[in-house]
Amino acid sequence: MWVIILFSAFYLAVLVFAARHYWRAYKQNCPGRTFNYHITDIWAAMLALTPTLLLIKEVLAANPMMFWEENLFLGALIGAGQIAGLFVGRIHIELPPYNGAISAWDSAISILTGALLGAVAPFACIVAAAILIAFWPLTLVLTGIILVNYVMNRASAKRLN
Repeated sequence: MWVIILFSAFYLAVLVFAARHYWRAYKQNCPGRTFNYHITDIWAAMLALTPTLLLIKEVLAANPMMFWEENLFLGALIGAGQIAGLFVGRIHIELPPYNGAISAWDSAISILTGALLGAVAPFACIVAAAILIAFWPLTLVLTGIILVNYVMNRASAKRLN
């Protein structure tokens, strides 16, 4: 059970990090621009979240003894991924080189694409976690290389300032 809780916390941290990264990039690259929504954005969000709502409906209607926890867990991961995908997809079209949605249709497509990628994100994280667990020595070596590279880059950036 603790593995599921740890994986869920890691997955949610990755989603929050991605959303924060895109929001900061938007604030830095588009300081004078306002964040406008179209009515089609709401329709696109409702359409994009329909699979998650149907999955949650099936979980609640299912027999409590048959994989209830697993289905609820997967539904929560997909829902969180889709909500983060909606947000990131909408902000992504505002950043350069796109510089904003030209029409309401472009905005809706960016939301639908973000939600689709957000729905796939839990499965990608599960596969990544399985690979990291299966090849744990390689994971330790790569983590060490990444941390050393990060520390060296921070040290050289401080020297330049």
